[in-house]
Amino acid sequence: MADYPYRMQLVVDPDNPRNVVAAGSVSIYDSEDTGKTTLLPLTDPSGVPIPNPITSNSQGFTPPFVTTSPEVLWVSGPYEDYFQSYKGMRDEAVGARGAAEAAAANAATSALAELEARIAAGEFKGEKGADGANVLPTDTAIKERINDPASETRGALNATYAKVKSVDAKYGDGILDATAHIQSVIDAANTASVGVYVPAGVYKVTAPLENVRRLRLAEGAKITASAAGMAAVLRTQEATRWDSGYIVGKGAVDANTNAAIGVHVRNFLYFEINGIEVNGGNTAALKLGSSTAAGRSAEAIVSNVRLINNGTVVADQRGILVENSGDHSFSQILIQNYNIGMTLPVAGNAMVHDVHVWSDPVKGSTRISFEDYSNNTHYTGCHADTPTEYGWRLYGYGVTLVQCGTYNNHTASYATDNLMVGVKFEGANAIGFLVGHFFLGGSAAKRLKADIEAADGKYGLIQNVGCTNQHTVTVRSLYNRAIGSVTRDTVTAGTGFAADAATPTADLGLSIKTGGLDRWKFVSDGAAESGANAGSGLSLRRYSDAGALLSDPVFISRSSGTWVWKTAQSILDGNNIVFGTGTGTQIGTGSTQKLAFYGNTPVVKPAALTAEDASVIDSTYGAEEAAVLANLKLRVKQLETRLQLLGLIG
Repeated sequence: MADYPYRMQLVVDPDNPRNVVAAGSVSIYDSEDTGKTTLLPLTDPSGVPIPNPITSNSQGFTPPFVTTSPEVLWVSGPYEDYFQSYKGMRDEAVGARGAAEAAAANAATSALAELEARIAAGEFKGEKGADGANVLPTDTAIKERINDPASETRGALNATYAKVKSVDAKYGDGILDATAHIQSVIDAANTASVGVYVPAGVYKVTAPLENVRRLRLAEGAKITASAAGMAAVLRTQEATRWDSGYIVGKGAVDANTNAAIGVHVRNFLYFEINGIEVNGGNTAALKLGSSTAAGRSAEAIVSNVRLINNGTVVADQRGILVENSGDHSFSQILIQNYNIGMTLPVAGNAMVHDVHVWSDPVKGSTRISFEDYSNNTHYTGCHADTPTEYGWRLYGYGVTLVQCGTYNNHTASYATDNLMVGVKFEGANAIGFLVGHFFLGGSAAKRLKADIEAADGKYGLIQNVGCTNQHTVTVRSLYNRAIGSVTRDTVTAGTGFAADAATPTADLGLSIKTGGLDRWKFVSDGAAESGANAGSGLSLRRYSDAGALLSDPVFISRSSGTWVWKTAQSILDGNNIVFGTGTGTQIGTGSTQKLAFYGNTPVVKPAALTAEDASVIDSTYGAEEAAVLANLKLRVKQLETRLQLLGLIG
């Protein structure tokens, strides 16, 4: 019996792709065993037996395995569906083609033998030749009829025997215009509800091949755009939605610089793209969905695909562009030499696994590796290699990045220092979660500008766990809703935290809460910075049980360093106020400032005492002596009054 290999397969509820069977038991049966009676024998790719059931990994993928059936039924809990071995499907197609050709040859041989017998028996006569013999079709003529896709003979054979429609290999010489021929095969296959097989060769097309639904490219097969201004090389229909389809194999689709898009899957529910390579595309190598299609497309599975632009990188050129569609799965994809690696639209949430985006410096540079406007997209094991601006630029919320990485390769000629951001959250109320992400500047001269940035620094919640940094100028490890900004440690300034804003911002700083309600804030007042160190003063604020502002007990001026105490101050009993012994310390610096002690009402600086009586007195008591005494008593009384006002005496 033949062995059929299966790559890693995603185990997912066929009715709801959000239900992924992660770390689950998966039983494998032959597809004909609908009663699920006999588990198939399984081995790993090297031939070592493995148990059945098998176990999916944490992302829901099975290990690679080999078995004796080209199609298997998998069962896990309430879910079940089918896996196909691509080798099995190819063998089936090749076998069907061989059977058709053998049947055609047998039919031709039988027909010829029957015709010769009937002529020999004198049942009918053909036209007379020069020698008087009957004229019969030659073997060569019969073979030509069988091999001519447009002949009635070949059409009858296809209708009777073929499970696929095969493109004529003679059009794969890289010279003939294969457009009309391949389109006719596609149309015939769609009518017969069968697939299209493209054998090895280079097939030049001058217009988009339309309504592609089931197409398999043999190894060595390439369909290439050979006329400028083409909208696409391959594209599906748009008027109505197809519920299934595929473009698979080991061949290539080359949009080069002649076509805007390599492969455009426009209106669909469940479409598989596997194993192929797509080159070039002035807009995108691969596009899913269409803004002009009726309704929203969903559930594309794109895996084991290479998207490589062999020309110079074009501004805003994308490897994958998704539009008006979502709930897709992308896995094991290389995107090379595109200005933007992948763009997901609003409501275009997806599962993205093991996607690597990079550019060869000879071709140009990647600006953004992953551009995502969707909500709740889940990235695992993806790699942004030396984008000039952003590894991830995220506009939605609920995005998760697990064990991904952003790298600034110092050996790339276009790599810059202190410009690239690892992950940027652009939307309001940004919510994101990063686990085990690595942010790696290639050297001290090729650093990341920041690991994480958030345009909205006030309302969202961005968390990271177990992330690592190297040669990163600004490390922002956790968005803090209480502070209303990104709280981060600053590598270049040592350990600690920093609250950073582009302009002076009120309430920027540290907040202490209980049950979500403010209790204390140590924040900037947001005053404009007008020069001479003015603005951005610092306040200590206190809040009520209900979280309402009570007062600002302390304010510190940035320009003067003056502390302004706005409430009564208490010094713990037994503690002293200690003044310096050099210049000394003033209490009150102006005559209009009010001061008091021991609970008295503060008053301004008391007026001067009555002038001293300057009379000269002698040992004889007389009028002059009486005046001096009276003056002295008045001045003592005035001093007593002033000390009483200050509260220094009773």
